[in-house]
Amino acid sequence: MRATGLFKALYQNRLKGQVLVFDDADSIFFDDTSLNFLKAVLDSTERRRVSYLSEYKMYDEENATIIPSTFEFEGTCIFVTNYDFDAMIARGHKLAPHLQALVSRAHYVDLAMKTRRDYLIRIRQVIDEGLFAEKSMSKKEINDVMAFIETHVDRVRELSLRTALKIGAIRKFDTDWEKVARVTILRNN
Repeated sequence: MRATGLFKALYQNRLKGQVLVFDDADSIFFDDTSLNFLKAVLDSTERRRVSYLSEYKMYDEENATIIPSTFEFEGTCIFVTNYDFDAMIARGHKLAPHLQALVSRAHYVDLAMKTRRDYLIRIRQVIDEGLFAEKSMSKKEINDVMAFIETHVDRVRELSLRTALKIGAIRKFDTDWEKVARVTILRNN
């Protein structure tokens, strides 16, 4: 998302009660103009004013109006990102001052899975919630998948739900599934 797209999205969701969710829009954290927009809309002051003083006029197609260069933002923003702001700030990343400013203005929740145990717990949870529901797998087959992952947790190429799905597909359709899974799923250490 470019700064102009961000400004437009903020304008279109500026009213109290409107919630703007950003997912897979991490490029906004690497653009100074976008960061300044975010700092303005996340500010903790009574009035949050956003300005984009450009010679270019932006048009809001939804409402068939020209977007003003300055407006008050009363909405809410939610960002979903794979960036670990705390770690980036601690490392002194070039974005650290900006990220610190964002974190100080917002409620920041780090939902990252950082350990193998975190990943195993999450994989088990999603399996229990029905990851294989459409795959017509028996309880034993599903338990075999999880047991394989737990047994080989230090050797799987990728500890993820995709890995569980791959092993599930092998388990469902191959009688020699463990051998195939060891060859295709595990690193050769």
